[in-house]
Amino acid sequence: MPGTVPRVISEDRAASLFAMTYFDPGTYPTWISRLMSGDVDIDFAAEIGTQLARMHAASADSPKLAADFGHDDLFRALRIDPYLITTSERHRDIAARLRELAQTTLETRRTLIHGDVSPKNILVGPAGPVFLDAECAVYGDPAFDIAFCLNHLLLKCMARRDSIHSLLESYRCLAESYMSGISWEPKDALETRAGHLIPALLLARVDADMMAANAGTLKVVANCAVGTDNIDVAAATANGILVTNTPGVLTESVADMAMGMVIAVGRRLTEADRYTRAGKFQGLNFPLFWGAEISGATVGIVGFGRIGQAFARRAQGFDMKILYHSRNRVDAAIERELGAEWRPLDDLLREARFT
Repeated sequence: MPGTVPRVISEDRAASLFAMTYFDPGTYPTWISRLMSGDVDIDFAAEIGTQLARMHAASADSPKLAADFGHDDLFRALRIDPYLITTSERHRDIAARLRELAQTTLETRRTLIHGDVSPKNILVGPAGPVFLDAECAVYGDPAFDIAFCLNHLLLKCMARRDSIHSLLESYRCLAESYMSGISWEPKDALETRAGHLIPALLLARVDADMMAANAGTLKVVANCAVGTDNIDVAAATANGILVTNTPGVLTESVADMAMGMVIAVGRRLTEADRYTRAGKFQGLNFPLFWGAEISGATVGIVGFGRIGQAFARRAQGFDMKILYHSRNRVDAAIERELGAEWRPLDDLLREARFT
């Protein structure tokens, strides 16, 4: 892709040397220097997404490139191990998920990927971005490249708080321009993989070291969810940083989703949707579309805290028999209000149609 990467002028394979195009720093500053100075060009960020998608599209499903770049030793050592495996060792509560994510990333081989799409490796050229230093290049998962780049924009939000709005807009435009260029696989599939990678990559960079480095200015670490087990509370405490969360913020939303899934499973909505979209619908096929009755069915709720009780209120609207299991029974008054009966877990699983 002429213009977006340096051109190799000559090489000496025996000596492992090569010469490539020289870019004058005065004309080709690094993207990181621009971002850190507060010069956030949203259009340039969008162009990065466009060019990255072009690179991936041009190399997709290529047996030759897959063979030439089939060795992932450097990618594993410089990206997978420090960002995912090491982080899994520090966060035991999510270790299994991080290791699963590492394995999925290593096993997904769709395009040639750069492996280090970060602001320090992108020059702001007169004709657009120039990508440098692809020492981690491998035939792998393109979701890693876009996730790695977007993660760096999130990190810059912490360093340049005065540019947060323009940095987040750059994040959005870069992501959208990249997604619009995906042609080698379903966009939803790649977006899902990238979405799983971004918080993991961010966690690897935002931890005890970041808290210590910003102890004078970082005042609060807030988790937009229940609990604080994904935050290094000890490091925060040592640096005088307040840790908080948002209990209850997702209670009703999660209960809505759970009720929606019960209806979808019981009434076979997703199967009917796929059947219809596949062009197979020729008229009502009652045995196929009937599904199971929701109204009056027995539902088992494992865990009866805020979310479990919110779900029980929804189940009441369907006249469902409500069973629940939790380590501790709730007050009898709550059981009466919700019409809920406690069961040992094995009994609940045996009696409930939906769990």
